[in-house]
Order: sequence, then C-alpha cells, then structure tokens
Amino acid sequence: MRHDVPDQWQELFYKSNQFLRTAAYQDAIIQSSLALDEITEKTVDTLNIRAIAFGKSALYDQGIRDASRMVELAPTSPKGYTCMAELYAMQGKQKLAIEIIEKGIERIPQTGGDEDTVYQQLSIQRQIFLDQQNKRIDLITLLPFDILPKIMSYLPTYMRVICVNVSHAWRSRIRQCSSIWRKMIIDHSDYDDARVYHNLSHVSDQVRELSLRGFIEHTPFEFLKSLKLGHFTNLRTLALRRSRITSANELFQGLEQIRGTLKNLILISIQNDPIYLDTVLSVCTNLSTFKYKGSQLLINRPSTLPISTQLISLELETGVIIRTAQLEPLIRCCPNIQNLYVYPCESSSIRIIDQYLTHLQSLSFNLYTLMNDDTYTSNSNNSNNNDKVPTTGLRKLNIHRVEAIGAVNLAPLLMKSSETLEELVLNMDDDVGPVQLWHPLTTFSLPELRKLRCQVRPIMQHTLATIIRQCPQLQDVVFDYSEYIGNQIFDALAELSGLQRIEMNSVSEINDVGLVQFLEKHGALGERSTLKVFETDGFSNITDEALTYLANVMTLEKIRLDGCSSVTAHGMEQFVERVKPDCALQTIMLCNMEAVTDTMIQGLCKLEHLCDVQLARLKNITDQSIADLVSTSLSLQSLWIYDCALVTKFMIKQARIILEGRY
Repeated sequence: MRHDVPDQWQELFYKSNQFLRTAAYQDAIIQSSLALDEITEKTVDTLNIRAIAFGKSALYDQGIRDASRMVELAPTSPKGYTCMAELYAMQGKQKLAIEIIEKGIERIPQTGGDEDTVYQQLSIQRQIFLDQQNKRIDLITLLPFDILPKIMSYLPTYMRVICVNVSHAWRSRIRQCSSIWRKMIIDHSDYDDARVYHNLSHVSDQVRELSLRGFIEHTPFEFLKSLKLGHFTNLRTLALRRSRITSANELFQGLEQIRGTLKNLILISIQNDPIYLDTVLSVCTNLSTFKYKGSQLLINRPSTLPISTQLISLELETGVIIRTAQLEPLIRCCPNIQNLYVYPCESSSIRIIDQYLTHLQSLSFNLYTLMNDDTYTSNSNNSNNNDKVPTTGLRKLNIHRVEAIGAVNLAPLLMKSSETLEELVLNMDDDVGPVQLWHPLTTFSLPELRKLRCQVRPIMQHTLATIIRQCPQLQDVVFDYSEYIGNQIFDALAELSGLQRIEMNSVSEINDVGLVQFLEKHGALGERSTLKVFETDGFSNITDEALTYLANVMTLEKIRLDGCSSVTAHGMEQFVERVKPDCALQTIMLCNMEAVTDTMIQGLCKLEHLCDVQLARLKNITDQSIADLVSTSLSLQSLWIYDCALVTKFMIKQARIILEGRY
C-alpha cells in the first residue's frame, strides 16, 4: 500500500467536518454518509477475510457470526450471504447454504439496475449449491454399523466431535457408535482437546472412561455441571489430573450422581479446595480402584469412614510423610485391597498393612513411581505357577529405603507370603543399621520368588547372599545403585539352577574373581546353562578376563555393556574372537566405551543368530565397520546407532536402506 496517497475515508471525514464547521449542514450530511459507506465496505471486507480464515480453521461458528455481521452491515451486498453459505457448505450443510442464498435473493429483488448483477451472482451461487446437494452422497448414513465405528476410530477425538455437530442425522448415527466414545482423554491445554471438552455433553452418556487434564487456569465448570445433572450415566472411570476445583462440594455432588456406576477414581494434583478422603469413600461406595496424589493425606473425621469398602486397589502419594496413625483408619476400612501403593510413609506402617490387608497381592512401599490412569486387575487367576501355589497372598513387593527397624517389620510380612511371593524389589536405606537386625529376613525361604531387584550395601553382602540361596527358583536378578557386589553374592548366584538374567546398573565396584567364577561355571555348562541375558552399565569395573569368560557362555541371547571403563580395546577384540559363531547371541548393545573399535564390530559379522545391534556414544568406530557389518551379516535385522562421532549420517541412512530392503 502507498502511504503517500490519502485514504478516501479520511478525505470524506475531513470534508464533512469542514462543512460542519462552516454551517454547510446539507453538504456535511452528504460527505459523512459517503464516509460511512466507505468504512462499512472496508469493515465488510475485513470480516469476510476473518470469516474465511475461521472456516479454513474449522471454527465454523465464529466464521458464521462474522458472516451474519456482514449481512447486518450490508444487506444489499452478496458478500455476507455468499460467505455464510460457503461456511455451511464446508460442513456439508448444502441445504442451509441454499436457504441463505435464497434469503439474499429475496432481499435484493430485480430492479433493472446494479442490483441485477448482484441478483445474478446469488442465483449462480444458488445453482452451484443445488448441484452439490444433488450430487452429495451421505456416507455416514449409508455405511453399515459394522464398518462405521471402524472408520470413525481412525479420526482423532476432536474430529469425531466435529462430525457429531454436522447435522442431527449425523449426530444420531455417530452417537450409536458407542465404542469410539468409550475412552476419552482431554487435555485442556491442547486446543483441539479443548474443543472436545466444550462439546462433551453431546456424547456424555456414551463415555465409560474419562480423563480430564490441564484445567489449571480454568475450573472445569461445564464438566461439573454435566456431572451434577446426571449426564454421565455410564461412567466407570474418572481421572482428574492437574486441575483446579474451586469447590470440593461441587465435585462430590457430581460424584453422588454416578456412584452407582463409578468403579475407578483417580485424583492427581487437584488444586485449591482440599479433598478429604473420608468424604470420597463415603460418597463413592462402589469404587474398586482409588488413586490420590496431593500435598497431604486429609481425613476430616475417621469416624465418618465407611465400615468396609469394595476397594481392591489403593494408591496414595503425598508431599509429606504419611504417618502410621493417618494410614491405619484408612487401611482398616479397606480389608479387600489386593494392590497398595504408598509414598512416602513411615516404615512402621508395614506392620498395620500386614495386620489388616489379608488379601494383599501387590505392595509398593516408599518406591516412587509415576502415577498413571491404568486400573488394577487382579492376576490371582492368571498365575503362571503350578497348582500348589495358593490363590491368595502377596505376589509382588516393592519396598524402598528400608532400614534395620523396617526390616524387623518386614520379616513377618515376607514370612507370611513365603509360598506366594514371585517378585521382590528391596532397596536399602543409606544407613542400614546393625546387621543383626536384618537376620530375621534370612530365617525362611522364598520358594516361588522369580525376580529379585535390590540395592546392596557393603555390610549386607552375607545377608543378601543368604536370601538369594533361599530363593531356589530365582530367574531374574538386578542390582541397582550398589556400592559393591562381592564374592559371596556371586557364589550364591552361581548356585541358582534356573538363573536366566543378571543385570548390574550403576554398581561402583564388582569383585572380579567372583564374577569370573560365576561366568566360568555357566561357560562350562555349555548348552545346559540357563543364563540368557547379561547386562551392565554405570561404569562397572568389568575386566578383560571377565569378558573372556563371558564369551564362553553359549546360551546368552542378549549382552549389554555400557560404560565399562576398565575394559581395553584388546580385551573387546579378544571377546568377539572367542564368541562362537553358532552361539545363541541375538542382541548386543555397546554404549559409552572407548574400547570398542572397528575390528571388534567387524568380528560380529560371524555370529549366525545376531539380529539386533545397538551402538551409542562409541568414539572409535567408523563407517567402514558399519558397512562391513551390514553387508556381511546375513542374520542382522536391526541396527541402531546414536552419537558415534566418526559414523556419518549418510552411512546410517544407507545401512537402514539395506536392512529394510532385506526384510
């Protein structure tokens, strides 16, 4: 636009103002009327631009409001009618588009003047929409019900809501596809999800699982209103995450309406008004799963807690330590709990958990995990153990920050579950206390334990070795963030007849003699060895000698070496040279090791069963070894390379193309 040319509206405005000052009122009226016509025309053009932009963004209601304003400002102009009709046509509403055009034709009759041109424009537009109407095939109403839900399931939720708003026929038809509305996750911070939220009432009776997130700045008033009005007649699972509730009473009034169907309730980081758990359990009497995360555990009056609930899963996480006195009344009224997660909590609470929860199958105590929207399903009927294992009893125990006093409380719980426990995570506190207080944990066996994950303190070597020896069915052992793994533990591991996996993460020091003897035994067993997975990371001090014996274990299917700084390049080359071509190795992962060279990578080509190689942060491998590996290894199916400085992006791309072409 040229800024040196005066705007016509400004000229007209200036002239009308001058005529007004000189008392030339008739001329002032004429000039000001022309100025208004000019600014109206520009306003209509601007509204037209915005209305079209709204339409292209699928914001049809806003666009139609702008088009209506255009018609109001310029009823004899075809722009408003045409714009509104096109917006309706975009939504597949050709019938409404035709009605708008006909309304414009009525308001602009044929007069023999300029209006005839406008009339003709609208008539042509009307014919276009008529042709579209005649040619249109309404697939939504024609598709059979066994196909329509499958097609709709491929659309994101906000697109399904747009379809519901196209017409009454579409709404009725799509609402009957109940499977596509069964589970809905709405994040208010996401623009498309926000549109779904504002149209939720159209399908509320179809929703079975609903998760609302991100209502930090805006309270979900519309949801709470629909909830109180009883629109969610079939809701079974409700999750509120990172949301602001100005009045807990409003939430409870809504929960009152769905207490008959609601089975699972998840309240995570609810802000403003405090949530009292005794009120929740008193209102929602049919809950099977309840998850709560808040600043603290709030119980207004313990006497108002129900005598007994139907809860089978309870998860509690607070910003301050949960006292045993707070937890006890809650636990006492939930005798049927099978899954319990509490964080953080006094170790003395283990005693009351053992006392009141006789049906407990899974316990996570002081071990932080990310709370999700999943609901607990009992696996008592799906156990892979033999028939002699009881159908009730603790099967999975995750316990963190255990000190000596906690061990005293833990022993009776473990003893009671000795015939059922299958998985144990035991992370010791920095101050484990007197070793003798841990002795009760070594006085009984755990014959059904399959998985053990633990954090080892130096003074606990003998205690842990004894525990391992009393778990004859152990298959999977993981050591995390441990200071030292000594000879006693490796001797105990070597005695396990069914050990399949050993993993050592962030272990400061490993007894090399113990590890060598452990690997030597499994190597000597040949194909009779049960060991399938060996993983280590976190700069463990594995030596070249240990790698030599690792190469002799024929049954290993997966090896991960990460940050093994004590290993030399010669040791890695000797390792791959000693590995037999017909061994079971399928996956090898090498990370953060300067000892890995081109020669070592090229040595992998001989392995007959190798199908997956993962390489990360290896400074001394080049394109040559990658090219040799991809072209020579006939079994290789997957190659993942990350941050290897001397391997080019071109080679990574070429390797991927070759492997994709092969499979």
